Amino acid sequence: MNRRLHIDGALCKSSRISFAMENEGYVPFDLVIQPTTMLTFSGMFEQEIPVPIEVLPTAVTFENINQAEGLISIDGFVRMKFTMIPSRFENASYGCGSITDGRSKLTVNITNFIVVDNIQKGVAVNVVGTVDATNGTLCITCNNMNAITLRDNTPAMSDADLAQGGKPLKRLAPVG
Repeated sequence: MNRRLHIDGALCKSSRISFAMENEGYVPFDLVIQPTTMLTFSGMFEQEIPVPIEVLPTAVTFENINQAEGLISIDGFVRMKFTMIPSRFENASYGCGSITDGRSKLTVNITNFIVVDNIQKGVAVNVVGTVDATNGTLCITCNNMNAITLRDNTPAMSDADLAQGGKPLKRLAPVG
């Protein structure tokens, strides 16, 4: 694989391939290697490694998240501490918690969950994840706990204010 070969004395004939193979980039010909065919190895083929496109999250607020799609970033306060939830898969770890702005709340689901002790109830956080509106209620799904970061210069929210922020957010119905 990924070798450069010089093939001398082979025959090339046209062939038929399926539509699926054509879509995968296969070329519609057969190479017939004969007893007199000479193969010469001339080094390895250096593949270009594509530069990954970095997708930056869209900054949203609790007021406009119901219109957001894709990767988002939102500031809030931890309403329910992030804890591990049971999984029927032995090698999977999932976590769940919620954030609030003092009025509304968003559930945050975390795959590849690891317990982080410094994220306590009431602290200010920034969450980067994908908006999910299954069953109409909005939630955010994060790949891991690195997507939840503390906002150091923001004071924690009081328990009384956290209790007020319990209204679940729902996706707006499309107009028309």
